[in-house]
Amino acid sequence: MISLKETNMNIIKIHLLFVICINISICMASSLSGGTITNKTIVALSDTIINAAKPFNIIHVDTVFGNDINSGSSRQNALKTIQAAIIKSQDDDTILVWPGVYNETVDFYGKAVTVKSAADAAVISNPNGYGVRFHSAEGYDSILKNFVIRDCVYAVQVESSSPVIENVTVVQNLQGIIADGVADPNIANSIFWANQFGDLVNCDAQFSWIQDCQSGSAASENDGTGVGSPMFTDPNSNDFHLKSEMGRFYPEPVEQPAMFGVADGVWVVDRVTSSCIDAGDPELDPSLEGSSNGGRLNIGAYGGTPYASKSEYPLAADFNRDGIVDLIDFAVLSSQWLDTMPWHQ
Repeated sequence: MISLKETNMNIIKIHLLFVICINISICMASSLSGGTITNKTIVALSDTIINAAKPFNIIHVDTVFGNDINSGSSRQNALKTIQAAIIKSQDDDTILVWPGVYNETVDFYGKAVTVKSAADAAVISNPNGYGVRFHSAEGYDSILKNFVIRDCVYAVQVESSSPVIENVTVVQNLQGIIADGVADPNIANSIFWANQFGDLVNCDAQFSWIQDCQSGSAASENDGTGVGSPMFTDPNSNDFHLKSEMGRFYPEPVEQPAMFGVADGVWVVDRVTSSCIDAGDPELDPSLEGSSNGGRLNIGAYGGTPYASKSEYPLAADFNRDGIVDLIDFAVLSSQWLDTMPWHQ
């Protein structure tokens, strides 16, 4: 089996070859048309090749099995803290955070990286301060997604920055997300609940579930934002999966996850279904939620992942689940027309 690292290196080699061919073609065209290939052109070509050869890294973090002296190159060699991964990271890196409770402040330090859960949503908690901070002119290429942020003084502080914050569940903090200075965070597909002094201050959220908006916040009526009980499984036991009659994931305790495996757990059904299921941005592809999704992203920390609570797919004839009933689906139907199972009468 080809490893993820080998796959990334193959992509880089193909990209590098493509860039070299394009630049050689430009140089040849310039020469044939009477143009001159200057030192500046050669330097620009060299810079392009060097930038194309830079690999993007995936850095793993595991609070249970990790150690900050590790390389972070795999879960087996994971770092222990998210902050150590950010310090180690370079722009365009992705930091995968495995299940567990991370008692720390996650400061992006201005880096254009994606920090997201690797499996069932990880938890960021800091009873003495900030959960997450963006205060170094971060832009839309600084991304936080698929986390539960709970039991913090401030769940997230955004100061003079414009990060993307999506599919987070912000619960049981003194304050939810607070924006200071010239801040313009892009917040979407998230749940805000039981934050003592408010959910959003000087910022807004789209396609999100908000219990209480403070003055200076906004929850537009036409952007899909909802208000009401999110129907968590058991918030008193810190289980914030959404109840579903079609099925929800019931995890093993995060203190005892499967060794280097995907999060352990079982699927169970409820008597009610949360309104936060299939409530996300309708323009986003929900296919990572598996085949038992309602054709629309769930909101909250588990949305857009295989651990999202299930719902009924609305297009029964969309056999390949590509979001459209077309000739491909008809071909599937016609190829099996009148086929029967042995037990059919």
